[in-house]
Amino acid sequence: MRLIYVRLTRFNKTEEECKSNLDKMLFIFKNAHNLGKVPKSFNKMVFKRLFEVARISNFTNEELMDYESDMKRFSDHMNALAYAKEKGEAIGESRGEVRGLKKAARNMLAKGYSVAEVIGITNLSREQVRALNKI
Repeated sequence: MRLIYVRLTRFNKTEEECKSNLDKMLFIFKNAHNLGKVPKSFNKMVFKRLFEVARISNFTNEELMDYESDMKRFSDHMNALAYAKEKGEAIGESRGEVRGLKKAARNMLAKGYSVAEVIGITNLSREQVRALNKI
């Protein structure tokens, strides 16, 4: 195994001169604080993720708490969607009727799910969901 030591102060390549992934990574480490966004030539997902981590690491305590709250809310929402879909499928399979799906869809609408989300989870038609929304 070979260790490589890098002195960022001696890394003087410009964005255009960075051809390898190592050069691009070193450029980001040295210049991330001056860059407003990911350079176009650094379009790989790993570099975008690195910039996202750098952006989050510069949050104030209040911004970090807001970000974590938003991420928790998003995670809760995605889990609720997965649960509703699973529940809706189970109801539909056990009863063999659309009635169970309509009940699940009505509950979802009452909890604030959009019509599009209900359609995606229950596979009911737009007309069926809109009719439930009017009841």
